[in-house]
Amino acid sequence: MLASVLLSACLPRPDSAPGRLVSASNSAANPRPFASVGPTVAPADNPGATRPSTAAPAPSPGIPRAYGEGANTPPPDEGDTGPALRELATRTGKLIGAAVNHAVLPHKRAYREILAREFNYVTPENAMKWGPTQPRRDQFTFADGDAIVAFARAHDMKVKGHALVWHEQLPTWVKTLDAGALRAEMERHIRTVVGHYKGQLLAWDVVNEALTDSGGMRPTVFLEKLGPGYIADAFRWAHDTDPGALLFYNDYNTEGRGPKSDAVFALVERLKKEGVPISGVGLQMHITAQGTAASDVAWNMSRLAELNLLVNISEMDVRVRDVPGTRDDKLAIQRRTTHDIVAACVAQSHCHAVTFWGFSDAYTWVDGFFGADDPLLFSDDMHRKPMYFGVQAALTGR
Repeated sequence: MLASVLLSACLPRPDSAPGRLVSASNSAANPRPFASVGPTVAPADNPGATRPSTAAPAPSPGIPRAYGEGANTPPPDEGDTGPALRELATRTGKLIGAAVNHAVLPHKRAYREILAREFNYVTPENAMKWGPTQPRRDQFTFADGDAIVAFARAHDMKVKGHALVWHEQLPTWVKTLDAGALRAEMERHIRTVVGHYKGQLLAWDVVNEALTDSGGMRPTVFLEKLGPGYIADAFRWAHDTDPGALLFYNDYNTEGRGPKSDAVFALVERLKKEGVPISGVGLQMHITAQGTAASDVAWNMSRLAELNLLVNISEMDVRVRDVPGTRDDKLAIQRRTTHDIVAACVAQSHCHAVTFWGFSDAYTWVDGFFGADDPLLFSDDMHRKPMYFGVQAALTGR
C-alpha cells in the first residue's frame, strides 16, 4: 500500500504544523511530541516522487499522548450519537475495520475503547510484515501480532493479516539471497507466519503492491530473482498452510478507472484462470476528498465481482489538506466522499469489508508523507468527525 511505505506506527503531530487543521478542542497549551519519519527515497517506478524510507523512526522519548493527560483517560462523552459502526455494519452483513497501531494499543485507554466499540475487523499496521516478524534469518517474533489477535478475540473482532510479501519493510538479509535461497526463504516465511496464526485470522494480504503506477510489474527483489511466478507461489503456499483463510492481493491507486486498476484486473483474472487460490482484491483507498468518484469505484468493484472475487476497501483515509474552503467546508466534502464510497461497498454484495488505515487523526501515516492533515474518522482528541457520521449514514442506507 502507499501508506505501507511509511512505518505506520506513527506518532502524533504538533498542532503548530503547517497546514494543520486544528480542532476547536485542541490548543497550543497541550503540544504533543512528533518524531520525524526520516529521509525519503524515490520509488523505483516514479523517480520524480519521494517515498519515506523504511528505516525505523527514532525511538520516542515516551508514549505519545494523543488525547488526555494519561494512559487511563477514557474517550470523551459525546452523548447519544446513535449505534456504533460495528453494529450497523453487522446489520448489512459487512465488516467495518481499522488498522491497529501496536505501539499505542497497550498504552492508551481511549484508543482501545473506541477501537473495540466501533469496529469488528482489525488489521495490524506493521506487526505481521516481514521485517517485524522475521528480522533475522534465524529469528521469528510474533509478540506484537499476538497482542493484536488477543485483543480482537477478547472483543469479538475478525483479523486480517498484513502483508506477507512486500518489497518494503523487508530485512536487508532477504535482499542478499540468491534466487534459490530467496525462494526457499519466501516459502519458509509464509508457511511459518501463516502457520503461527492458522485458524485465528479471517484473511491475509498475501502480496502487496506488486505493480507500478503505470501497470507494469514492479522491479522488486522478488521479481528480479524469482520472476512473476512468485505471486502465484505466495498464494499457493499461504493457502496450503491455512486453507480456511481468505487471501487477497492488495494495492494502491487501483480504486477506480485507470491503467493500474486495469493491470490489477488482468493480474487477478489470470491468477483465477490458472487456478491460483486467490479470494479477492484489496483496494487501498488512500485518496483526496475530491479525487475519486464513487461511481468509478462501484464500476471497478462490479468487474472484480464478475470474476467471483471478493473486494475490500482495505486502507481508507481521505485527505482534505488541499481542498479549498473553510475547515467546515473541507470536513463536509470529506464526509460526502467517504459516505459515497462506503455506500458503494454496501451496495455491492462482493464487497465484504471497509477498513480505515487507523481511526484517529492523531495516529496517521498521512502527516509524514503528504503533510499535516485530518484524514480519519476521529479527531486528535478522539471526537467523532463529520466523516464518521457519513459512514454511519452509508451503513444505514441514508
